[in-house]
Parts: sequence; structure tokens; C-alpha cells
Amino acid sequence: MMIKEVKMNDFFRKTGRFLWLFLLMLVLPPENAFLLPLVQLIQPTTTLAAEPAGPAWKDKWNETLAAAKKEGTVMLYTSSGVAVRQALVPKAKELFGLNMDVIVAKSDELTQKIMTERQRSLYYADVFIAGTQIIMSPLSGILSPLHDSLILPEATDPKAWPNGQLPFLDKNRLGLSLTGAYWSYILVNTDMVKEGELKSYADLVNPKWKGKMIMFDPSGGGAAVYWVNFVLKVMGQEKGEKFLRQLATQQDLVLTKDARLQGEWVARGKYPIAIAPSMGAVTPLLKAGAPIAWVRVREGGLVHPSGSVFAFVDKRPHPNAAKVILNWLLTADGQQLFSKAFGQPATRLGIPTEGIDPFTVPKADEKVYRLDEKFIADVETKGREFGRKYFGHLLQ
Repeated sequence: MMIKEVKMNDFFRKTGRFLWLFLLMLVLPPENAFLLPLVQLIQPTTTLAAEPAGPAWKDKWNETLAAAKKEGTVMLYTSSGVAVRQALVPKAKELFGLNMDVIVAKSDELTQKIMTERQRSLYYADVFIAGTQIIMSPLSGILSPLHDSLILPEATDPKAWPNGQLPFLDKNRLGLSLTGAYWSYILVNTDMVKEGELKSYADLVNPKWKGKMIMFDPSGGGAAVYWVNFVLKVMGQEKGEKFLRQLATQQDLVLTKDARLQGEWVARGKYPIAIAPSMGAVTPLLKAGAPIAWVRVREGGLVHPSGSVFAFVDKRPHPNAAKVILNWLLTADGQQLFSKAFGQPATRLGIPTEGIDPFTVPKADEKVYRLDEKFIADVETKGREFGRKYFGHLLQ
């Protein structure tokens, strides 16, 4: 019997359970039909299990949608501009039946507003979309993690996001980048600087450019303090400091605190090169056709979300409506809508970029560094410290 069992088991393994069952049914006499339940026991348990009614996420999404419609409203505080409000409000109503109330102001003004509301035990805001400072400011203490509210597979699909990860800015997952624009820190007058003359930051210390560059003051803030930190990151501390020292002591660098004037002087040809100008000040000049252009350098660029960091406010009055908005803005349709309204490339891969400045779109074959919590923290420490150390005296 043992030999027969081995042979039968071997036959069973080679032919497969389903073929074995079929053969038994062919030879099994009708009067032995009572043996069928015993035969069925040898089938894989998965064939006996009932098909699920639907994926669990669908049930959760439908429940969230139903609860959101009962809430009826979602309150958004944002610094991302009026165009974003004009794009989101009608779509939230059309797609989900939600009334979206939006307050548009500068990030620091919104932060002050919500902190004042908290002091008075007032809870109005559900969602915050603003600059990166929200995850490092006092506001971070009243934000809540986003990851538990992600429901739609389209939103969480790793293949849809750079490096296979959702674009959280911090380890606590309080902030998430809806867009990511390539930032350059070098602007040139194209009538005075030929294409290819500046290929690296190291080219800025070429004696050829002595006395011909204007830089925004990096001892305070703005793009310049980001640039100082970026230099230290991509060159390393020792080489980075050496470069900054050379730039500050050998090149007769001119510093300014006037972002508008810095851009205008380059456009007029007073200075061929601007270091760390304000993107907001330069964009109108580019649109007006000024002979200026941003330059991509060998060291790469920083991909920055600007004012598109999405965050949840804790104790929000409409939690389900907020979940719906989060998941929607991470889908392909939501990303395209927000990106177009905000005027910067979507973080999600494969989103059309028509109407967006081509320079700001990260290229697949270049070095890019995506902004994260550590970089932001270093800006506030190393960026400001070394900005003051090497360039502070130029304003005295």
C-alpha cells in the first residue's frame, strides 16, 4: 500500500488536482456519488472560496464619498493663487458635490491666521496648500499625517511617482508636493553670455566674469540662501566653502536686497549674470520678451514644490471631504488640473506639460535633487550661516 500511495501521490502532483478530479468523475459510478465531497476536499482551498464582492478600497472610497457628501463642504487655505481656486472650486462641485471654500493669501499670513484661530478655539480649515515652510514652522504642530487617508490605488501607485515613492517632504508625512519645478540659480543676459559659456558653477569664478555679476543677498533669505545650501550639498562642505569664498573675495560681486531690480539690471545688460534671482521677479521679464534666460549647469538643479505643499490641518471639521480632495489631487486628472492652474510641472509622472515653461520641467537625463525635510532644515541653518559668513560683508 505504501508503494501505491507514493505512486498515486506522484501522479497526483504531476497531473494536477483539477485533472485528477476530472478523471475520478469519469470513472466514479453513480452509486458512489457520496464520495464526491471527499474528492472535493483535495482541491485547493482557493477554489472553494467565494469571489469577494469587490476590492476593499472601493468600499472604503464609497464610504468616504458618502460621508463627504453629508459634510458638504471642504475649507482650503492656500497661497497657490487665485487661478488654483478658480480651477478647483467648480471641479470639486462637479465631481463630488462638494462646496469648496478657499482663502487665498501669502503663506505667512495664512499661518498667522490659523494660529490665531487656534488660540480662540476656532476650527475652520481642513486643508493647507502652501510653501515648504509649513512643515517647519509652528504650523507643523497642528498638522496631521496624510498617509492613512490615501485610498485610491491610482493615487498610491509607486510607478506613477519619481523614484517609486509618493512625494512626502518629511518623515512624519505631514506635507506632500503636488508639483515639482526645476530650479536654476543662474540667470544670464543672452546678448552678453553665449550659450555654453556657463556649464558649471565653477565657471562663475572665472576672471572673465569679475565685476559682472549681481547676487541676491544670501544673508537673509530667498533663493540665495537656498543656493548657498545647494552648493554645499552638491560640491561637498570643503569644496563648497572654497568656491563660495572665491566667489565672495575674488569676483567683485555686487549684492542686492531688491529682487525686482536684480532681474531688471540683467535684462537691461548692466550685469550679464544674476545669481539666485527671484523666480517671481524674473518670470514677468521673460514673458515680456527680455533677452534673458535661465541656465542649467553640470551640478544639476533643485526640484522645488514652491507653494504646492499639501497638508491636513488636525481637528478639521470636514475630515472625509478633505480625504476626497487629497486622493483626487494625486490622480492623473487631479494632478493635471492643479499643475495647469498653478503653472508648474506636476510631481506625478506622465502628466502633460503644455502651457508650462519648458525650462521648469525636470529632464530624465539630468541630475535633480528633490526638496526634502533635511534640505529645508539645512537652509535654515547652514544656508543662512554660510551666506552671512562669506557674503555678509559685501553689503556693509
